[in-house]
Amino acid sequence: MPTKATGIDQYLNYFYEGIYESVVNTGKVFTLETAISKKDKIGMLLYQIDYIFNAAQLLASLSAANANIILAMSHFYNGSVAYTSPAYSGIIDYQEIGVVATMVGLTGILNYKISQQFPAPVIAHPASLYFHIKGLNCAAIAQCKIRLGYLYIDLSDQEYQEMLQNYILQNVV
Repeated sequence: MPTKATGIDQYLNYFYEGIYESVVNTGKVFTLETAISKKDKIGMLLYQIDYIFNAAQLLASLSAANANIILAMSHFYNGSVAYTSPAYSGIIDYQEIGVVATMVGLTGILNYKISQQFPAPVIAHPASLYFHIKGLNCAAIAQCKIRLGYLYIDLSDQEYQEMLQNYILQNVV
């Protein structure tokens, strides 16, 4: 797989979106909407993902005992809740925030950010990228903003085949 951008983008792009549960502790999945189809030989090199929380809202959500918020980014989503486990094979990134966050002095802070830079760029297909959020035992809805740093790249026939094989394997699991 390519380790640097070739073709479409030369500079990093950013996707920024708020994700949230509609009802407390129910979970929600958001799809990255692009104009790229699965047939296009275009990939996304993912470099970084930031999860940004409003500190006051985060504290309200995590005020209940044993409260957790799970965040995940995956290649595939089939309607199941498998994304709540880091062992799910489709997971690109997984974060879990618990009541411990209330002990790090969030009072007086406007935002709380978890930043994940991938050690090597992760390749994904732009037409199959999903973001998951789920509160567990939370007192309020789980919500955050996501900022994703990426490049669009042209893929050779072989690179495209490898990416599709990965996507097909995720569908089977």
